[in-house]
Amino acid sequence: MSAKRQILTVFFKTNRSLIVATFGFGLMASGLTLLLPISLGKFFELEFGGNKKAVLLQWFPDSWGADLNAFLLVFVAMVALRTIFHFAQRYGAGLLGERFAKQIREQLFEHQLRITTAVYDEKGVGQFLLRYSADMQSVQNYLTAGILQFGIDCLMILLALLAMAWLSPMVSLTMAAGFLLTAILVYLLNERLSKATSKRRGSRSELLAFVSERLLAAVTLKAFNKEAPEYQKFVKQSDELYSYGANFHRIYSLIYALIPGLIYAVLGVVLFTVHRMKGTGLDSTSLLAFVLLFITLIPTLRRAYRANSVWEMGNVSFRKLSKLLSLDAEKKELPPFRFKRGKIELNNLGFGFSKKTKLLSQLNLTLRAGRLTVLAAPPSYGKTTLLKLLMGIYHPTEGQILVDGQNLSMVDLKTWRRNAVAISDGFPLLGRTVFEAISYSRKPEKREKAAQILAVLQEGLPEGQQLDLDKKIGERGIKLSAGQRKLLQYGRAFLTEKPILFIDDPMTDLPAEARMNIVRMLMERTKDRTIVLLVSEWNDGWLHADEVVQLAENDLPKSLFKNKK
Repeated sequence: MSAKRQILTVFFKTNRSLIVATFGFGLMASGLTLLLPISLGKFFELEFGGNKKAVLLQWFPDSWGADLNAFLLVFVAMVALRTIFHFAQRYGAGLLGERFAKQIREQLFEHQLRITTAVYDEKGVGQFLLRYSADMQSVQNYLTAGILQFGIDCLMILLALLAMAWLSPMVSLTMAAGFLLTAILVYLLNERLSKATSKRRGSRSELLAFVSERLLAAVTLKAFNKEAPEYQKFVKQSDELYSYGANFHRIYSLIYALIPGLIYAVLGVVLFTVHRMKGTGLDSTSLLAFVLLFITLIPTLRRAYRANSVWEMGNVSFRKLSKLLSLDAEKKELPPFRFKRGKIELNNLGFGFSKKTKLLSQLNLTLRAGRLTVLAAPPSYGKTTLLKLLMGIYHPTEGQILVDGQNLSMVDLKTWRRNAVAISDGFPLLGRTVFEAISYSRKPEKREKAAQILAVLQEGLPEGQQLDLDKKIGERGIKLSAGQRKLLQYGRAFLTEKPILFIDDPMTDLPAEARMNIVRMLMERTKDRTIVLLVSEWNDGWLHADEVVQLAENDLPKSLFKNKK
């Protein structure tokens, strides 16, 4: 089953009652919309006299049309009911559209959270943002205008054709043939529109990704005076988007203009048929009703013909969403990780974004449980990459990581991360305030413990440098100094009290006054935790380590020394 069909099937099952009610209100509104122009024949009959046996007026009870006053009361009642039913139908369709967008939005974001981080690091995140705007609107229109409204419009057209066939089968057949030819022409044009839409969306997505990447690196552009060349790159992509957009609007405008023109052309053919052919069965009153029915149908026909454009644009968005939903993501149905002691084994571990570029290769290493181990490696080694592999953020492209004998690729990684936490600039702060940034649950009852840990971490710091729980930190802690961000990373990790702790460059950026606080808190935690420090250079003067392992490029890990307990 395709992703689009699966999404729609689930939605229809969970919203069956509202869908049926919306169609019901739409059907009643359509019936009254058709009855209003037909009933005008009764008005002419009462006001000017005429053929009381007009075919389409036989449904009108004599008591309703006994005189003009009675007719007008009935007419006003039909207008009021039609207004109520039309409101209910539009409101129901609107609610369904919002529910549909909500369902896809939540499913999309939930999947994006599980997509392997390597995908974002390789492709950037900007191009994924468009799925929440243009594509989301297109799939919402696919449901509301392309399915719900189109279905109701088809019912109304069918009812109108049946009423017209009752008046004159020959004329109705001529009209149906004209509608069919118009539909075929519009369909062919929409095939071209679909290709133009796909190119336009792709170009817009690339431009959004470009802007996102450059804005995140705005400080670099300023520092190296790169604004002008980057602006020229932007203009080039903007020109391409403009070209695709112009082609899209050329085709779309042609379809938009042709539809009413072709509809009126069909009316002209019908009138010519009535004029040239005898025996159509249309008297003056019935002809008036026929023409009024046709005019009433014009907005409905326009929507129905444009539905194909809605489908094509919706299909483009569904394909993009389906592609995104099929990206490699962490699996939910795997067995949970079960913590025992915290022993970590790396067997022939390797990772790269592609086969040609490998960041790590054939790494074999054992990290003992309940020990403080230092992994020392040169700056170009890939310590942050190794940290993300250990946390299950990246997935090995070769080899495996075993924790307590369990392959991380074969367990639910959420359950693994309940036992491990990382301190690194590669894991930015998230939240508006200090408390939100360091507390997982953010519940008020957690504030006291958060305040205690923060106080210990900041002990000895000058008062002007200390943070309180309610201080605003800005996006990803941009309002804080590098040292303050590092302190909050420690606070976030220590609050979790998880049995495995990974720390990337543990002392980098920390204020001198805070380093002893960190060392003391780490030593308190070495008794019952597995702690791994990843550093560029190691000096054991500031912290006692059980084992130090030198990681060298193109070389096996070398243990410098081991301390046995």
